[in-house]
Amino acid sequence: MSVALLFVMLILVMMRGLATDAEGESLLVAAVMLPTVALVRRVGSCRVVLLPGGVRVDNALFSHFVPYSSVVGVSGGSHGGLVLDLKDGGSVGAFAFGGSLVDLIFKTSDRARFEIESRLEVVRRGHLGDGETVKRIRRCWSADVAVFLAVVFAILGLFVG
Repeated sequence: MSVALLFVMLILVMMRGLATDAEGESLLVAAVMLPTVALVRRVGSCRVVLLPGGVRVDNALFSHFVPYSSVVGVSGGSHGGLVLDLKDGGSVGAFAFGGSLVDLIFKTSDRARFEIESRLEVVRRGHLGDGETVKRIRRCWSADVAVFLAVVFAILGLFVG
């Protein structure tokens, strides 16, 4: 919803600039607003996905796939947070459970931790979910397009204005 509101504001700024012969300024304002849209979209789409073979942690920039067999335990702080502790001594934190007022009230980190731990018990009994931990740059097309348009509008705004 907040991304849609930012896009509506962007369109209104562009229309206002075209109506008042201030195309350059409106393009530069759009170039400033679009990275905000990208940031909101990237942060808003962070999540933890429980798959049959492992856990996928989608953070703002990177996506981690961690097989259940690689997870030693699940931990977190008293104020929220979710961290997967790995066999190799490393860890993968979930930005989506970084601690918030919602987490404090509804205990979403605790529920996610319980769900992952219950899957780990099944895996330990059945030896499922083998594989390697994979870290990739996460695609978020709506955010990536917004950043690309911001660069285009900035260049156009400098030439027009």
